[in-house]
Amino acid sequence: AIGSTVNLASRIEALTKETQLGILLADTTYERLTAACRARLGRRLRALTPTAVRGWDHPITLYGLLPPDAADKPSR
Repeated sequence: AIGSTVNLASRIEALTKETQLGILLADTTYERLTAACRARLGRRLRALTPTAVRGWDHPITLYGLLPPDAADKPSR
């Protein structure tokens, strides 16, 4: 349902403040990225620890897009 999709998007947006990453992707969005897009983003796209999201019964794997100058730093 569209309500649950919007609700999840809102929860993920709120997590950007906690992770200090400006862009977070849900696992379903990450899976839809083309191989070329993933290759272009390279090390800037990092999988985060599965995260509990309020309203969901299981943790969601999020991917954070790191700034270009942070790609060589360790994962969060």
